[in-house]
Amino acid sequence: MRRECVICIMLSVLGLMIGVCAVLAECEGVVFYEDFTDISDWKEYGGWWGKVGLIGLSKDVYVSPPSSLHIKTSLAEAAYVFRKVPVIDFKKAYTVILWVYISSYSDNVKVYSDSNVVISILNNTLMVLKERPKTFVKVLALEYKTWYEVVVDIDPVTKVATVRVGGVSVTSSIPKEGISTSNPYASWDIMIGDGSHHVGKGDIYVDDLKIIQAGAFVEEGVLEIVVKDSDTGEPIQNATIVIDGLTGVTNSTGGLRVSLRAGTYTVSVTALGYYPATEKIEVKAGEKTLFELRLYPLFDFKLSIEPASVKMKQGETKEVIIKVKLVKGIGRPVKLYVLGLPEKASCTISPQEVVPPAKAKLTIEAGAAKGKFKVTIKGVSYGKVRTVTLDLVIEEKRCIIATVTYGSELAEVVDFLRGFRDNIVLSTYAGRSFYVAFDLFYYSWSPSVAQVIHENSWLKPMFRLLLYPLIYSLRVATFVVQPLISVNGEVAVFIAGAIASFLIGVIYLAPLMYVVLRRRDIAFSLRTLGLAIVTVLFVSLIAEFFRLDWLLTVTTSMYVLLLVSLGAVLPLRLIRMVSKEN
Repeated sequence: MRRECVICIMLSVLGLMIGVCAVLAECEGVVFYEDFTDISDWKEYGGWWGKVGLIGLSKDVYVSPPSSLHIKTSLAEAAYVFRKVPVIDFKKAYTVILWVYISSYSDNVKVYSDSNVVISILNNTLMVLKERPKTFVKVLALEYKTWYEVVVDIDPVTKVATVRVGGVSVTSSIPKEGISTSNPYASWDIMIGDGSHHVGKGDIYVDDLKIIQAGAFVEEGVLEIVVKDSDTGEPIQNATIVIDGLTGVTNSTGGLRVSLRAGTYTVSVTALGYYPATEKIEVKAGEKTLFELRLYPLFDFKLSIEPASVKMKQGETKEVIIKVKLVKGIGRPVKLYVLGLPEKASCTISPQEVVPPAKAKLTIEAGAAKGKFKVTIKGVSYGKVRTVTLDLVIEEKRCIIATVTYGSELAEVVDFLRGFRDNIVLSTYAGRSFYVAFDLFYYSWSPSVAQVIHENSWLKPMFRLLLYPLIYSLRVATFVVQPLISVNGEVAVFIAGAIASFLIGVIYLAPLMYVVLRRRDIAFSLRTLGLAIVTVLFVSLIAEFFRLDWLLTVTTSMYVLLLVSLGAVLPLRLIRMVSKEN
């Protein structure tokens, strides 16, 4: 008896071991897993027949972080997602596992559908489709804001499905003719959501979807590849990824996610404008592998300028067009710089950053600089540097009347006038703006006057006498503002202009004004002049702050003319006041 019991036990153990071995032999199955951290590899209803409801990811309601699929529709809307699942053979037995959550009243919404089975929520109740079109079998009434794990075993051969949820198990037949998985616009293997515009309504969440086939005890792994630019770190969209023959395209975040059997795969990535890359990546069973791959840009550019050489005079402004040509690849930001510009000159580039093919404008202000220069324009883009050279010639503008009057450019008076122009006027933005108008005025008549003086040497003493007050005025202005020049040249040039202009008015015009206006009341004129000077000065400061070149040229010219006028009439006013007191 004991011997028979021992034999029975041994036979039972042997049978169990054979059964385990048989089960293990069938473990070469597959698992599709979707945790809904990203739905870019799903297709969405495109509004082919009407208004689209809400389709998105919820980071507030989920089973496993960071998110779940959220679908919300009204009676007039439709919203669903769908995709292909090539790893699953829907003609063989398989098991679907997913989590479902309803936030508010839901009716005629599919939580899962494929070519064999439809699991829907009708009037807040989980149902399985028994016969088409609308014969359902009740499984379980669902409560709001509660997660339910739904397990569905499907046998496509016998056309039977068993649904288990919340401690309830229901077995039902499924439609013998199968379920449609296409429409005129798309086709799919699985679908989730509301496909009706007139009966469906719901607010559902779905998470952790698994489809297991052939008793796979060892799940597949999930491989998520993110492709980025090696320079900027920005994601690369529409990059093509080939994984041992399986081809996919990255989404807007540069990502692609696939379910794969455990193993090592060769991953090749190509993208327009980048060098291709290949990597070996290991995928572990039941785990999610995140791999970031950076591509190096296939990019180069070339600089050219037009014109290649510039000849200008002191105080002038010239423009050069910088052309940034795309040599290969896709355009990337290029920053432009200028090197080798003389100290007393200045420049601006607009815009300073371009994406080739593009153009930028280089504006050169000669200021007080003079001579021949090699100016380098440099373009920099993520380590790539390209340059082009501009030949720049700045000619000195001569004080021609003073030079002819004093007989040499080396005369002390001529040197002083040159220094006032270069060190005070042309060394500042406001001074250069004023010099534009002064240059047009002075050089419109001074060459003719200089020619007359040159041809009639007896005029030189007379013109020296006429120049003394001007030189005196400029010397006084220079003496006053000299300490300010190194501190704030813009303030210094306004003060120097005020002093020199006022003294010129006093010395040259006041005697004439006394003769003309000595019998007229000029009180109103003084008030008007004072208000005008303050207004013009205020507008000049605004124009300088906002770099309004043309406006600053106008206002600084008016500022000088008004102060000359003040110098011309103020002495007469003072004489009148003294006369009345006496």
